[in-house]
Amino acid sequence: MVNHRLTTLWEDWNIGGAGGGSINHGWAGGPLSLLSQYVAGIIPLTAGWKTFMIRPSDVLFKKIKCSVPLEQGVVILNMDTYQRKINVDCDVNQNFILAVPRIWFKDASLCILNGKEYDIQQLKGIQKKKITFDSEDTQYFYFKIVDKSVKIHII
Repeated sequence: MVNHRLTTLWEDWNIGGAGGGSINHGWAGGPLSLLSQYVAGIIPLTAGWKTFMIRPSDVLFKKIKCSVPLEQGVVILNMDTYQRKINVDCDVNQNFILAVPRIWFKDASLCILNGKEYDIQQLKGIQKKKITFDSEDTQYFYFKIVDKSVKIHII
């Protein structure tokens, strides 16, 4: 199924097999949407995904690569927890919230944000045209993103 040109998961291991031949079977839909929501953390904040958040889990996987198609375009998350990198690319002309795991900053002294270096205090005070520090809680730092892409590397 993975190597087939179809983009859905089938009812049976073979198209037209014992399960009746469906090429888009519901047993796969639930887990796939849960992975994008709870592992990649790509979730709508308002109806129709007019605003959304990306709050990835940093404890389950070493790397996360996820794309979520929206009516307006596609949101793509690439995250490497060991290198403490998050890259988001989207062709959606909407603002979104990006949550960066707070634990990444525990022993870090520097953050590279879209190619520019910031120390942690500077990052928490950032008020740029395309990215602003929004808030924080015990697990994440939240940033409002107006740009179509953002690259963060904590070192």
